[in-house]
Amino acid sequence: MEIEKLTPEDIEKLTYTDFAAENGILGVNFIGAIPRGRGQGMEFRRVPDRVLFRELYGLMRKDTAYYNVIDNENLFPNLTAAVVSGVRSLNCGLSREDYFFLDSRGNVFPCPGMRFDEFIVGNVLNEDLSTILKRREEGDLPKLSVDNFSICSKCDFKYNCGGDCRGSAYINSGRDLTAPVQYCSARIESLLEIFNILSEDPSFMLNKSQIYTGNALEERDARGK
Repeated sequence: MEIEKLTPEDIEKLTYTDFAAENGILGVNFIGAIPRGRGQGMEFRRVPDRVLFRELYGLMRKDTAYYNVIDNENLFPNLTAAVVSGVRSLNCGLSREDYFFLDSRGNVFPCPGMRFDEFIVGNVLNEDLSTILKRREEGDLPKLSVDNFSICSKCDFKYNCGGDCRGSAYINSGRDLTAPVQYCSARIESLLEIFNILSEDPSFMLNKSQIYTGNALEERDARGK
C-alpha cells in the first residue's frame, strides 16, 4: 500500500492492520508513494519514510497482531533486519528468483516497477514460466550493482539502500538504470531513523536478522559450488 495523502497516523485509524489480522492476510507493505506510472511527474505529498518507519515501529511494539502483519511483507522490518545483519544489498532485489510481475497479456517483467516493453523477459502464453525466469536470471538486470552506479557508489549508505527502486530511477531520469532515485535524500534519512530506533531498542528485528544472515551464507555457499 503506497501512502500519499494519508498521514502515518491514519494507518491505524483506517484499521488496515486490524483488517489484515482479522481476515488471515499475512502481510501489508506500507511504503511511501513512488513517482512512477500515472504518478510520474505529478505533485503529491509523499509521507517521509523516516516518519512512516517510526509510526510502523510504534504499531509493531504496541500489538503482536500488528507486529506479524507488518513484519511479513514490509519494507521497514526487512530493511531494518538487513541493517542489523550487515547483509549488503547490491540492488533493489531484481535478482530475486521468486519475484516478478505478470500482466494481463501474459508478459513477464522483472517487477511491477519495470513494466516497460524493453524489459519483457517472456510470455507465459508462449513458453514455460521456469524457462522465462531462468532467462531473466542470466540477463543483465540481476547484475546491476550500486558499486557500478556513478553517484550511488560514492554513498556511505549504498549497501543499506541498494540503490532503491530501479524502475522509479529509470523512468524519472530519462531511462538511466544507474541513476539515483529522486527521493534519495529521504531514503538516507529513513536509514538514519532505523539507526535511531535500533539505538533505542537493540533487540528489534534481531531474530529476523539472523534469518537474513543464514540465507546470505547459504547463497554464498551455493555460488561457490
